[in-house]
Amino acid sequence: MNREWKQKNIMYCFCGTLLLYIATYCAVAKGGELAWDFPIHAEWALSLNRYTARDFLLHKTAYPLWHIVVKILYKWGLNICGAAASATAMFNCCAYWCVGYVWSHYEKREGCNSNIWFWSLLLFFMGPIYAPACTYSYYLGQGTGNTYHNPTNIAVKGAAVLAFAICADIISDDKDIGRKKYGVLSAVLLVSALAKPSFLQGMIPGLGLYFCITIWGKEWKERFWKYFVLATAFIPAVTVIFFQFFISFFGESSEGIGISYGRILYNWTPNLFISFLLAFAFPITVLVIDFRRLYQDKSIRLLICYELCAWLESAFLYEKGAREAHGNWLWGSYISMFIVWMVSLIRFSRFACEGQVTGRQKTALAIGYAVFFLQVLCGIFYWYTFVGGIRFY
Repeated sequence: MNREWKQKNIMYCFCGTLLLYIATYCAVAKGGELAWDFPIHAEWALSLNRYTARDFLLHKTAYPLWHIVVKILYKWGLNICGAAASATAMFNCCAYWCVGYVWSHYEKREGCNSNIWFWSLLLFFMGPIYAPACTYSYYLGQGTGNTYHNPTNIAVKGAAVLAFAICADIISDDKDIGRKKYGVLSAVLLVSALAKPSFLQGMIPGLGLYFCITIWGKEWKERFWKYFVLATAFIPAVTVIFFQFFISFFGESSEGIGISYGRILYNWTPNLFISFLLAFAFPITVLVIDFRRLYQDKSIRLLICYELCAWLESAFLYEKGAREAHGNWLWGSYISMFIVWMVSLIRFSRFACEGQVTGRQKTALAIGYAVFFLQVLCGIFYWYTFVGGIRFY
């Protein structure tokens, strides 16, 4: 039975990878003018061999991972459009494997048996609930963890999933954590920084907030030492992100950072609160369904701190000058949104596989499934607009 289950998992993983690769490739290759970030990033990728590493990081981009992969594929014979679409699809598939790995690790610990590769695939098509009356732009106004027009945000997604899962494991485990896990975390964080600082810009203050809230108590010395060691794992990535932020927000092409509530988001939505509810409908449903257990979970508390900090950045911060409309502080909240959706789906699957039988619990499950599939359908609609090159804002 166990061998049969593993074979099915391999088959589902292969089919899911193939479908996600094709879907991402089509969204990028056929998105046309909707995928507006790709032409400039593709041009940077082509110019890699014309600059020294220092000049490329200073004058093109300080997070070059996606560009390096595109350049390699281009040298292998693909045209620039094919190379950009293929690289983006590969990074999205890598994120899919990371979600499956994290989920399977969680299920082994909890003793559940879900079809993780099927549900993980649906996770990559989730989008906010579409409500035209409540937003000027479905895509930016509601926010989504599954973007198609920004290649570097897709590139960071897999590393972000792994890094958050390792951090959650470390803070949730009361036993002594070996050095190996901290070393792996440090390497994954460095990869995420080289892909894009989106994850770290929310996770660093989120961890700081979590530390401040939880360090107090009888065992504060032990907690302080554990948090200190965890913080040291961030040092290589933090060094990179400081350089990136300096180049992006205080370099030649930037006029600095401004603070104003909703200055960027109000360009896309008339009501931040309603947009938040539409984007987080499924996670909120899961929280209501299983509130008592989730509230006691340390990893959920960390997730809330992380999401809160990422969202506050997107709501309050903006770039002054010509780059204000770029909305570069939004990307951290989109990555955090994807991780919130992932954790919510994993926790919902645990609730569903426990074989609940009461009428109230069956009703809760039915509502949870309905909201999840509604967000998936809205996400598929969003993907379809990219493939068809249709504007809906």
